[in-house]
Amino acid sequence: MTLNAEVADKTEQKFRQRAASCGQDVATFVGKILDRIADDDDLTIWEAANDSQPVTDSQEARRARLGRTFAERLDAWVARHPRLDHEIDISTESIYKGCGE
Repeated sequence: MTLNAEVADKTEQKFRQRAASCGQDVATFVGKILDRIADDDDLTIWEAANDSQPVTDSQEARRARLGRTFAERLDAWVARHPRLDHEIDISTESIYKGCGE
């Protein structure tokens, strides 16, 4: 499927830079982003893109439209991310190792 969308020049430039940094062309990069959004059960992504949705919903109306509580949506989001069987070193030393030493 081919989609055409009008975006601000600044947005286009950001997408081009990010796509290039990943070694991809813009169409592939944006296509992957759209695929992830389409697979996401969190409907707030769609709300953000849809101007027709009222911004000032009551909590009850929003919950009725989403069909799930925040905790349920968060659990679904967590379930989509893989669990690692090993520890990851996120110390400052490991992150910046080899950078200008």
